[in-house]
Amino acid sequence: DEYVHFAVFNTQINSICLGANHCIIIDSNNDIYGLGDNTYGELGPYKLSLTSFTKIQFDNLKAPIAKISCGARHTLILLDNGELYCLGDNSEGQCYGFSTRISTPIKVNLDIKEKIVDCYCGYTHNMLVLDNGDVMSWGDASSGKLGYDEEHFTQTTPKVILNLKEKCVNKIGLGFQMSVITTGRYNGSVMDK
Repeated sequence: DEYVHFAVFNTQINSICLGANHCIIIDSNNDIYGLGDNTYGELGPYKLSLTSFTKIQFDNLKAPIAKISCGARHTLILLDNGELYCLGDNSEGQCYGFSTRISTPIKVNLDIKEKIVDCYCGYTHNMLVLDNGDVMSWGDASSGKLGYDEEHFTQTTPKVILNLKEKCVNKIGLGFQMSVITTGRYNGSVMDK
């Protein structure tokens, strides 16, 4: 069956991330393995489809990986040093730069002093969290899922969601046409706002 894949890893699996038709696994050695469709380069500079888990080597990543997040056909890679890279489909501005297909991770350059500490992918949009608590979003802006009034259908560079400033964001979930963000800090039996 083409939809059932079994693989044996000799190390502990630290994370599994699924896109629409691709999967990325990171093991305890910080090695990356990919499986699935690679039409847009969401798994890197390989053939169009990886039919078994294949070790992926990104030579331009110079620090350990903190997190990988997968969208429908794109991937975000957050390094321990706070650098954020993207690859894959960029047709809705959900990656970075001007190409619509990116098969080598490109750095998301932000003019900020804060460190990126987390990242999330929706179907065609993204959010990232900075160490000062700010949340930034970009990509497909339809249905208001970026968290601010956007005059265009796409936001190609990350922009701070002003309504979330100083709100103590604690959970983010991104889907196809929506974003859910919870705020407040749990303090015993009540939630501080």
